Amino acid sequence: MNPIEKFLVSFLAGGNTELLSKPELSGDKHKYVAIGTTVLITAILASLSGGYAFFTIFKILPISTALGGLWGFMILNLDRLIILQHATELHDDDDSNNTSENQQ
Repeated sequence: MNPIEKFLVSFLAGGNTELLSKPELSGDKHKYVAIGTTVLITAILASLSGGYAFFTIFKILPISTALGGLWGFMILNLDRLIILQHATELHDDDDSNNTSENQQ
């Protein structure tokens, strides 16, 4: 995996890069890269729209740029939180299903 894919998979999408480097999981790797790319593009668009909104209010470019970047950073982290929380819930559901099947 190249460094960009590692960033998209591990940091933004919450995937395990060592596991997803295996050839038999290439389809899942592409899924995680797509999720990470979506999160990144959402944050970039949020930065641009937030910067424009702040510029219409303040009419000062440096302040608008800084606040737009902060807005994009907040959206990035909220998206990551949603993705990672969803992945954790799916993993917890699988564990509880396995536990109940083993008890029967």
